[in-house]
Amino acid sequence: MYAALVEKWRQEGAAIKTRLADSEKSWEQWCGTYGFVALPVHKRQEAEQAWKTWRRLVTEQQEWQIKKQEIQQRLRHWQDETEQLFREIGIQQEASFTGAVAAYKQWQEIHVQGEVAREQDRQLALQREQLIQLQKKLQEQEAQQEQVLLRAGVKTEGEFRSKVLKYKQFCQYKEVYEQSEAHLRLLAKTPQILKELRHELQVHTMKNWTEEKAYYERKIKEIEKK
Repeated sequence: MYAALVEKWRQEGAAIKTRLADSEKSWEQWCGTYGFVALPVHKRQEAEQAWKTWRRLVTEQQEWQIKKQEIQQRLRHWQDETEQLFREIGIQQEASFTGAVAAYKQWQEIHVQGEVAREQDRQLALQREQLIQLQKKLQEQEAQQEQVLLRAGVKTEGEFRSKVLKYKQFCQYKEVYEQSEAHLRLLAKTPQILKELRHELQVHTMKNWTEEKAYYERKIKEIEKK
């Protein structure tokens, strides 16, 4: 930025110098040829305007010299501060406008890398928190499992699964029993017959029923042969 301003003011100063030199040259030529004494009345106003223009250019030149010194002083001060800053933060760059731009770009890269590192740290912290929550949940589930095993009267998961399997079989047997009970009631018609059927089912085994079935099947065949 300062380099651009210096270049702009240098060009403006050069233009002012050129105009001043042209004015002085024209003034000298005019004085050598005509002079104020020889000027007609209608030219005196032009001469006065030329004099004012010359004085304005001289004033601008003087102001420019003062401004130029101020700018050079500010640039030296800025360069000294930049060199000191670069030394303190360890930047190996020239203390110039180009070096400052390069240092700023380097700082931007470091800033971006810092943001990426902070985001990674945030993600890691979030993952650690999730892991802690999962571990707590696992511990709670293990405690609940121990309570379930204790209430079930078993010590291992295998015993618990075996007990669950037996319970399911019991539920199936219970369902079959209830269905059979309903079927018996439907067949019995009366409480007395239902009582007799229940008695027969209690005193006879599957072997008895199989033998009786075979016996009556033989009887049927014998009768059919006659």
